[in-house]
Amino acid sequence: MPDLKPLKLLPGDLLYQQRDYADEIYMIKQGSVKLNVDVSDYIYNETGDISQSRNSEDSEDLDGRDSSYHGSLKLSFPFVMYLEGSYFGDSDVLVPDVRRFERDATAVAVTECHFFVISREIL
Repeated sequence: MPDLKPLKLLPGDLLYQQRDYADEIYMIKQGSVKLNVDVSDYIYNETGDISQSRNSEDSEDLDGRDSSYHGSLKLSFPFVMYLEGSYFGDSDVLVPDVRRFERDATAVAVTECHFFVISREIL
């Protein structure tokens, strides 16, 4: 318990962005948080398969083929809301995949939020 750090956010404050390095897990003492995912990171390649783009300029999909994304279209959608008593960020911190500890969504405070935060280092 002594390793838990308090954190306060106001409505509309950004907790983290999609693709940020994931190094903390958040427990909501009070408030609510909305996670948005930017699906413009996932584009169709020439064969009609979905490939993940790392940036909007020169990128390669997971097969090494060029899948450059032309344009700055942002397609961000809310997909989950966490309420008082919930925790989140654990899957990004504890279960790394090909993203190497990157956040898979953007977290924004919907209301005033009070968190307890624990770092991967402490875990």
